[in-house]
Amino acid sequence: MKTNTNSERPPYLFSNGMPIPFTPQYFEQAEAGDASDVADMTRRLNNDGYLYLPGFLDPADVLDVREEYFKLFDPIILKKGTSPRQGLFSGSFQFSPYRHGLAGHPASLFVTSDAFEQFTRSKKLLDLATSLMNEEVTLLQRRPIRHFYNNTGVASCAHADFTYLNKGTKKIVSIWIPLGDVPLEGGGIVYLKDSNDVDQDELRHQLNRFKKPEKDERPITADLKAIADTTGKPWLYADFKAGDIVLHTPFIVHATLDCNDERMRLSTDIRFASCNETHDPRWGGNWRGDDGY
Repeated sequence: MKTNTNSERPPYLFSNGMPIPFTPQYFEQAEAGDASDVADMTRRLNNDGYLYLPGFLDPADVLDVREEYFKLFDPIILKKGTSPRQGLFSGSFQFSPYRHGLAGHPASLFVTSDAFEQFTRSKKLLDLATSLMNEEVTLLQRRPIRHFYNNTGVASCAHADFTYLNKGTKKIVSIWIPLGDVPLEGGGIVYLKDSNDVDQDELRHQLNRFKKPEKDERPITADLKAIADTTGKPWLYADFKAGDIVLHTPFIVHATLDCNDERMRLSTDIRFASCNETHDPRWGGNWRGDDGY
């Protein structure tokens, strides 16, 4: 499948239903790293806050995981005549009586499956994290599955990971793994440029000073245009393919776009932490859709 050029993009992208003009003021292509150069990868991760590695994983392995996940669902979720490996949405939400990730929902079963366990505990991912952190690391048990549908206006708000991991070590690296192709319009992850050391409390105050306080104050904002306008920084994006990964620090500001593609947006985000530090105990068990993190 070919990658869209800027001239083929819609004039606006969306996150949580809010439009963001697809212009250089708001979006910039993320730079790819070289997986064969540990020194360069380490520099990029530490300086930029993120490290984009296209084709790091075998696409077939990634699509195997996608297939196993969608095989757990009632076939009504899939577009007629398509396969679980493709994961094209039918438009019907009658596939499960349970909310995403709660007991009984396929996602809650999948995070304890052999397929997911073997994929997320691959030696290649462990070795990468070990090299970049330059010390012995361990995979945190909580490994969410994110599943988004076409035209629902639902996405991850702008946030930094440490807000959700602040009862343990700061020596953490996150790896976002798209489980299938995720073009920009498909709801991929985006990073606020040069935000690895931004004052998030001040930014949150600037963005929300005229608004009623939210019940959950951990996200910075759902308005990606506003945060770009306030900081003068664009969002970094990529058209992700199966096999691509992005690593990021606990402090870089990131979010996701809405899925406006018939391919269901499926991803996982896993975290490696220093073995020599105390870990946030909330991340010691399997992910649940209602665990609040």
